[in-house]
Amino acid sequence: MPIARLPGAALDTTLENLLKQHPNDCVTAVGPSEYLLRRLTEALPLGIFQVDEQMTPVYANAGLSAVIGGGITSVFDALLIAGANGHSHGRIGDPATVREALAQVLVHGGDRDAEILLRPAKADERHCVISLRGLVDEQGTVTGAIACIDDITARRQMEAELASAREAAAHQRGEARFRSLVQHASDLITVVTPQGAIVYQSPSISSLFGYVQDEARAADLLALAHHADRQRLKTILSEAACHPGTSTRFEWTLRHANESWRQVQTTLTNLLDDVNVQGLVMNTRDVTEQKALEEQLSHQAFHDSLTGLANRALFNNRVEHALRMRDSGGRCTVMMLDLDDFKRVNDSLGHLAGDELLVQVAQSIASGLRPFDTAARFGGDEFAILLAGIDQSDGAVEIADRLLGALSTPLVVQGQPFMVRASIGIAHSADGIGPQDLLRSADTALYAAKAQGKNRCQVYSDEMARAAMERLETENDLRQAIGDGELRVFYQPIVSLPDEGVCEVEALVRWRHPRRGLLTPFHFIAIAEESGLIVRLGQHVLQTACRDVRVWQRDHPGLIVSVNLSARQFQHPGLIEDVEDVLRKTGIAPCTLKLEVTESLAMADAVETIRILGQLKQLGVLLAIDDFGTGYSSLAYLKDFTVDTLKIDQSFVRELANDARNDVIVESMVTLARNLGLSVTAEGIERAEDGARLAVLGCHRGQGYLYARPLGATELTAYLAEAAGRVQVAC
Repeated sequence: MPIARLPGAALDTTLENLLKQHPNDCVTAVGPSEYLLRRLTEALPLGIFQVDEQMTPVYANAGLSAVIGGGITSVFDALLIAGANGHSHGRIGDPATVREALAQVLVHGGDRDAEILLRPAKADERHCVISLRGLVDEQGTVTGAIACIDDITARRQMEAELASAREAAAHQRGEARFRSLVQHASDLITVVTPQGAIVYQSPSISSLFGYVQDEARAADLLALAHHADRQRLKTILSEAACHPGTSTRFEWTLRHANESWRQVQTTLTNLLDDVNVQGLVMNTRDVTEQKALEEQLSHQAFHDSLTGLANRALFNNRVEHALRMRDSGGRCTVMMLDLDDFKRVNDSLGHLAGDELLVQVAQSIASGLRPFDTAARFGGDEFAILLAGIDQSDGAVEIADRLLGALSTPLVVQGQPFMVRASIGIAHSADGIGPQDLLRSADTALYAAKAQGKNRCQVYSDEMARAAMERLETENDLRQAIGDGELRVFYQPIVSLPDEGVCEVEALVRWRHPRRGLLTPFHFIAIAEESGLIVRLGQHVLQTACRDVRVWQRDHPGLIVSVNLSARQFQHPGLIEDVEDVLRKTGIAPCTLKLEVTESLAMADAVETIRILGQLKQLGVLLAIDDFGTGYSSLAYLKDFTVDTLKIDQSFVRELANDARNDVIVESMVTLARNLGLSVTAEGIERAEDGARLAVLGCHRGQGYLYARPLGATELTAYLAEAAGRVQVAC
């Protein structure tokens, strides 16, 4: 995920060193990776662990094991569920205190501190301070907590030594030992008056905060504090002075000698009555990096690592909050946005380019929303949007159209302009609807938008839900139908236009549904394509067609069978092996199998199409471009496509007699094919005059209801027997 540069000179140096040692851990556009953040967390001399709102462990660093003698499971044994016999990995004097503190943090947020005594396995007792901090999202909802366990055994030992030194003040040896401990302490030790005048400052002031010891001693404590903390610090000192022998812990902001600001944590002890001290003793440590890491962990838990938008967890939380507010008059709308054909970006430009595009799309979405709306990335190219205060179609549709308009502007990816299209589903809050129902409704509307041509928005309706349920039932039935033999292959004859002799048959799949009867591809091919079942379905049609044509070729040698390849089947890695396998098993001559791909499919990725067509051509099969003239212009690549046939789409044929322009278009197609050495087949011929005109224009072959409807295998056998004298030899 994107990690902001953490404050503090010490951590900056650490980052720079780690970046030099691990250059591959960086993402150029967004900063150090999560791995680098984790390395910094692991390097801290603190035990750190994180729980969610259910008090379930989420994360623990390596320092935790060093403190308690075990991993995150041991933490909960030691701190939360220590048995009465105290025989767990660690133990505290009052486990209920810690449990209560953590429970309070998970309910109310904020910070809690407690000093505890641990007895790790095979180790001496350790004095520790546990600091609990609630994780709160942007809506103020507590979503978990982070705990830091700081081993203060050395500090307590030093304090014990301090007490011992007070008792033996008359003994020079004890006093010298106390001074040595203080002088070499890693934390900053300061003695101040109740008014904040500094009486003593330990040498660590130089290494921690850059001040010369004497300079810092001459300064006023309040002058070192941030102006926002001065009054609070003054109050803390005043109140502490009224309670001899007590300690209090607080955090504040201290100015470094280089003018930067550092977050510090101080334990203040009132030793005014101690004749050897006569002041307020402050034990201070720099927690700037620790606080920055806590912020990073909190951000990481609720935001997408690539785009910086909210993630699914935060978005769901926002939706739940918005629906709760609805009882007091609030309204909300959820939109699901999905990029159209995004897979082509990754396939053609690579995943890094795809990520760059997603970042720009996320920025376009965020910039098109109001400040109090929420945009999230759910993964891949799927985004979600929460519109607060909107539950009417017109307002949501207006925002959706604005987003689609913003995305229509070409985005520059790797120095090249790239046009983005998207589909959006919209669902409004309603009485009794839950967060997941609202998301599901928006997703259903998104599917409807894609089914209606993509690059548009659709508002959810109950009819969409019924259609989605029917689609799911159809998909489940189709999955079973492929294995149960419910799919049937029909065949439509293709004739030579000059003499109407049969030269080919095209395989067409039908589904004999047990309840709905005989279904045409219109009812199930799109579902098969989207679900991936089209590969198995296509394999079934290819195997059945080749097996059937082998039988017919006994009486009609050279009869060609033409089989359509779907988009997903054409891109399937095992396509070449499937064709080789069926040729080998059926024994038909490769030149009697013709494979058809649509023009739009061929042009989706022309370079890849050329490669696959070349591999198929090496097997010796025939190739055809179906629906020619309806897709993208393929003229620039047509000479590179190793095809044998162009099939003119029926939309041109049916208007041949009524529109002179279609006559010109068809004649141009035929001339183009002839000049390229390709044969031409016209589809959808229903009138004799159209067949005659096509023959005059030079079209070689035709198919349509004029000659025969799609026939079952048995019916086609009879048809071929009747036309025995007119069946032509292909090779």
